[in-house]
Amino acid sequence: MATPIFPAGTQAQGNVSKRFLQTVSLTAPTVAQVTATTAIDASCFLYEGAGMVDVDENKVDSQRRLCSRNTFQRFGNRTYSVGDLMYVYDQQAEDTTDVNKLYAALVPGSKMFLLDRFGLDAQQVDFAVGQFVDIIPVQLGERVPMADTGNEANEIQIKQPLIVTATPVRKVKIVA
Repeated sequence: MATPIFPAGTQAQGNVSKRFLQTVSLTAPTVAQVTATTAIDASCFLYEGAGMVDVDENKVDSQRRLCSRNTFQRFGNRTYSVGDLMYVYDQQAEDTTDVNKLYAALVPGSKMFLLDRFGLDAQQVDFAVGQFVDIIPVQLGERVPMADTGNEANEIQIKQPLIVTATPVRKVKIVA
């Protein structure tokens, strides 16, 4: 019996980066695009689970042939979605302060690109050539302040929905 391959997994906690970009190449994003002054690093603003991309793919029964007693399935339409953003906010601070930087940048109705990078330390590792990212075209919805006072550690935050406006691009390599 051959020895089975048992690969090590990659820790998720602390190793998820999310950026919002005004413009980016979907096939060859450059370091300059993902680190531009207009790029907003949302990683340390967002709360756990916020802004995660998902897909729902229909499974439909195919049309049965006259000679067959079996019906098979095939994949149908896909719907891409992004969970609501939940991020830090201070209503008593100016929008120009660091705490409200994300709030000021994510204007309702804006179309942007959400850039996801997994597997590298979000605080210690800069975006660089050769890293892989996912690019998701999105449109931002209305912002609403939230205050869950049920836990003494909870913070006031913004809840903001977003929608996927085009097919996401998966695992595209950053170039020079």
